[in-house]
Amino acid sequence: MDPTSPFARSPVTPASISAQVCRQLTADYPTDRDTQCTAFAAIADAAVQELWGGRVKTFVPVLALRRSRELLREQGIEMRPR
Repeated sequence: MDPTSPFARSPVTPASISAQVCRQLTADYPTDRDTQCTAFAAIADAAVQELWGGRVKTFVPVLALRRSRELLREQGIEMRPR
């Protein structure tokens, strides 16, 4: 983190963003470990790759997480209640 900035640095590579999205999906959705490792990683990677070609990278983590949740809803997988 830059000592002059009050904000945490965002991930800057597609792989690090995919990992971040995958961690959040794992926390939000009740599934077994094998599903988490394969399906969530594939969904996160697809969402990040879809967005990575744009000019602005700042919002890719948030938009990729939103797109990943949308894909999971389409597959009938529900989030854990909060």
